Amino acid sequence: MKVLLSAAPVGALIYANTGFQAYSSGVYSGCPTDFSTSYSRINHAVVIVGYDSNGNYIVKNSWGTSWGTNGFGVVSKDADCALSAFAYSYTSNAPPGNGVLFYNQVNLDSPNSGLYTKMLWVLFLVMAFLMF
Repeated sequence: MKVLLSAAPVGALIYANTGFQAYSSGVYSGCPTDFSTSYSRINHAVVIVGYDSNGNYIVKNSWGTSWGTNGFGVVSKDADCALSAFAYSYTSNAPPGNGVLFYNQVNLDSPNSGLYTKMLWVLFLVMAFLMF
């Protein structure tokens, strides 16, 4: 993860339980310490922007500046809400302003589009929103 973060912020999926939704400051450690429990309940996407001095994740959420500390939070490395399960990084060698626009790549109405595909699409949208 640290290698990915050395190039750019990293999008990730997370189990956002009610404690996470109410988070306001400090290190959030309210998720189950049993990784598989959080993993089976993944329901949200955030952007990992770095680590604190103890190795906890610093994340940017999409819920506005009233969540956490101006929209940012710190998630425990030990009870990470399955944050480490799915991490995605976008890189491009296109010069600024010359990127490629992709469309019709994912059909969310298709019966073959499962939860995984829909979560990837949500993650892409969140990353695009937070990075630009």
